[in-house]
Amino acid sequence: MKILLDTNIFIWSIINQSAISPSAIQAFDDPKNKLFLSIASPWEMAIKSQSGKLILPESVKTLVPKQLSANGIKILPVRLEYISLIETLPAIHRDPFDRIIIATALTKNFAVMSSDEVFDEYNVSRIW
Repeated sequence: MKILLDTNIFIWSIINQSAISPSAIQAFDDPKNKLFLSIASPWEMAIKSQSGKLILPESVKTLVPKQLSANGIKILPVRLEYISLIETLPAIHRDPFDRIIIATALTKNFAVMSSDEVFDEYNVSRIW
């Protein structure tokens, strides 16, 4: 299965694994699953880190590549086709980073690993 990680899952996998549900941990650790992270997630992390809303053990520049490599996670770019889909998505979720994650998952037919129940309103397969 191809799984796109929500930013919160990526962060929790680094600093608070106990916050992740057992079924999400199982899917995260299953070597048959391919894990992906939108480039929007490190962008969100950098913004929140700079504002003081997120405390990380290292800079985003150092931490993200290390965690991608350690967990076999592939980074996905933000593409115009994902952004274009956002225009047609219902405005249920207001977070722009989550909306690009949702649009990416819908376009690529990936499941999303997230604790955010609002994702369920978008016809994406959510792992939690």
